[in-house]
Amino acid sequence: MPAGCPDFYPSSCPDNRGELFNSNNSLTWVPKSTYDLGLEQNLNLDSSGDFGFDTITLGWQGAGGPTYSHAVVAEYADPRYWIGMFGLKPIPTNFSDMASPQMSYMQYLKNSSQIPSTSYGYTAGNQYRTNHTQQIVDIC
Repeated sequence: MPAGCPDFYPSSCPDNRGELFNSNNSLTWVPKSTYDLGLEQNLNLDSSGDFGFDTITLGWQGAGGPTYSHAVVAEYADPRYWIGMFGLKPIPTNFSDMASPQMSYMQYLKNSSQIPSTSYGYTAGNQYRTNHTQQIVDIC
């Protein structure tokens, strides 16, 4: 959120952070409450975030990417964290009420037949950084 770039930070802070989310500028934001983020607890650097629901579309605006209209979103104002996260875990989010799980984005995509399963893979690094061809082996 905007408070993540305090006045004493350079004016390029929002760009350097990959832009900022401001729930006040969203027409679809529904606030929930403030909760701990659970980041870096072992380093005593944990912070809290304002959680709520918002409409999220993957990809560039107008490109026709999948849209989830009740996605769980957390905005935080801690200037120590410079990147956001997009969860790939298909389990639901439970706030204080375990009887009302909120569907994950991955489960939403699966349920709406936009992806075949909630499985995913990850390859670290960038294979395009050199001009020569490299063989890439994925380990599952």
